Parts: sequence; structure tokens; C-alpha cells
Amino acid sequence: MDEPRFMHADPAPTSGARIALAATFTAEPIARPLQFWMEQLGLAGSVAFAPYNQVLQHLYGVNGQATALHVLLVRLEDWMPEAASAAGDLPLPARLLQNIDEFIAAVRRTAGQSPSPFLIVLCPPSPDVMAVPSLATALSLAEASIAEQLNTLPTVDVVRSETWVERYRVSAYHNHFADHSAHIPYTDAAFAAIATCVARRLSALRRKPFKVIVADCDNTIWQGVCGEVGPQGVTVDAPFAVFQDLLIRQQAEGMLLCLCSKNSESDVWAVFDEQPAMRLKREHLVSWRINWRPKSENLRALAAELDLGLDSFIFIDDNPVECAEVAAQCPEVLTVQVPADASRLPVLLDHLWVLDRFQVTDEDRRRAEHYRSNVQRSQLQEAAPTLAGFLERLDLR
Repeated sequence: MDEPRFMHADPAPTSGARIALAATFTAEPIARPLQFWMEQLGLAGSVAFAPYNQVLQHLYGVNGQATALHVLLVRLEDWMPEAASAAGDLPLPARLLQNIDEFIAAVRRTAGQSPSPFLIVLCPPSPDVMAVPSLATALSLAEASIAEQLNTLPTVDVVRSETWVERYRVSAYHNHFADHSAHIPYTDAAFAAIATCVARRLSALRRKPFKVIVADCDNTIWQGVCGEVGPQGVTVDAPFAVFQDLLIRQQAEGMLLCLCSKNSESDVWAVFDEQPAMRLKREHLVSWRINWRPKSENLRALAAELDLGLDSFIFIDDNPVECAEVAAQCPEVLTVQVPADASRLPVLLDHLWVLDRFQVTDEDRRRAEHYRSNVQRSQLQEAAPTLAGFLERLDLR
């Protein structure tokens, strides 16, 4: 089977989600694809559009009102002066940066007072502007500055234009006629991509977060069967390196990583210890089940050990039989079957919405170490015949 598979119980519809949207251009064409995604996600809600080109005014008028998500669509080109006035009191780059500074200050002030999260989607300039190297460079640097300054705020998420254009492969994003006639700068495909970007962030906000990723080993985090080819025979080429890097980022953001593999432990750990291309290390793992028992049984054992519900688990495996067994025996687990064609693995990973987090707290970052310590204490307690022996093995200071 070459297609990725996702096996999980259907989510129940959640309560209403109101999106307040402001843009530097006419953005109403986003309504239809955004409503489609809200229906797909089981979100009953609505989209309220701010008046045309009133982004700053929208920010000043929030006044602490609660909504599911404030969305700001910003095309920096719309804040540049007309060519006829570009030679005014400020050079073009300085004028642009002045407008951006005002925007950043307004977001900082409003986000600090509002209980609702903010999503800023930066949108690409027109091809005419991109054809001028100095303007293209200035706009790219400006986007980077906005993302760098505002992504540090706990309730603000900034998505750069290149991110969603590349992720959704929008090759023809500019609508020249509609831009000049009605200031609708993007094609239907581009508005659909922006809507998908918004829906993905809204999904991360509204769903119950997953806490544990359990991955298979052979042909999942590396290529090859370690029990047959040995630690030097397995490979960690580009697709598997991307996957391991993703797992490490998830662990740093608070996700618990476990292994569940039908193998001999010695063969698996030999790969971790002797394969130089391995990015993933033992210290990234909270626990594991490496044996020949059914994987559904091992997942239940991991859930009991971590004292977490199976509905907080994501299981990733390449084998369709193993995925089907887990889906049948542990339907609460989100089961993801990776494609047989390893070259398609990075694309799948880039579109796994369930791994998104709108914000990461310090508590999230400490979660893995906390659970690892608990698991180690439990293992020591089981191994120690007496309470005194258990306390001695803890090596408390």
C-alpha cells in the first residue's frame, strides 16, 4: 500500500468558532474555502470580516473581546507608498519599515490585552513588485522581521508567505485583473491555500492535544530491517532524517517519544549506538516496547506506564497489517501508516496537522524529562525488593 493511511475515531463536533478577519486587501473570496474547512473539522462557526484595508483599525478596536481566532492577512506591498510618492520625505525602505513598526506595536499591545489568539498570514507581493530586486529583498527582510518579533508572543503565530505558498504548491497565486480592478490580488487556488493555513491553525487551537508519539523502527525511522542487515546495513537517508528531526523537535516542544517495534532489543540499540547517521538518540525516548507481542498490547502497556489515555497517542508504522491491528484493537489511538515510497515521507509529515501546536509553554518543554524521571522511578521501585533498597537506588541528593 503506497497511500498514507490515517485510522482514528471520527471527532465529535465542537462548539461554535468565530473568526474575526482583517486584511490589507479584499479578502472575501476566502470565505467559501474557510467555511468548507470548518465543516470538515466539525466546527460550527462564522467568519466576520473587518472593513476593507482596516488592519490597524481592527487591532485598535479589539478591546479585549473574545473570539476563537483573530486572523490578519497582510500583503506588505499594500503598505508601500505609490511610485509617484516614493521620493517623498522618506526613502522607500524606511517608509515601509515605519508602517511595519506601527503594525508590530499594535499587535503587541492588542495581543497583550486580548484573551484570544492571533494568526498573522503574510501574503506574497505581486510579480511586478517581485521583479524589482531591491523591493523583493526589502519585503523578504520585512517578513522575517515581523515573524522574528511577533512569534515570541504567546498568543501570536506568524506564517510567512513562502511557507504556505511552498507547502500547498501554489504556482499561480496572483490575479492581475482582479488586483487592479477590485484589489483582490489572489487566485481561487491561493485563497484556498490561505484558508487551509487558517483552518490548520484553528484546528490546533480547538482539538485536544496529543501527548505521545509511538514509532516503529524498521522502515519507519530508518530504512531496512536491523535484525537482518545489522546497524551498519540500515540507512538514514534524507526522508528518514527529516522524520527523525521532526521527532526531535516534537520532543523539545513537549511530546513524549516511544518506540514500539517487533525486534530484539539488542538489534535496535545497536543501531542507536553504532549507526552514525542516527539523529534520534536514546535520551529523546521516554519508554519503549521492543518485543514480539501484538503492538496494541504494547500500546496499552505504554499508556498504563505513562498513566495517559490511549486517545492521547499517535502510532506511526509502515506495515499495513500492524496499523490495521492497532486500529482494530485500540481505536482511540490515531494510527498513521507512512507511505511505502520513502521519498513521499517528508510531504506526509509536512501535512500532519495533529503535530501542530499553536503555542509551546515552558511546562511543555519540561514534560518529557518529567515523564522520563517518573518511568525510571517506577522501574527502580519494581526492581528493588525493599523500600530501603528503592531509596538507595534513587541516589537522591
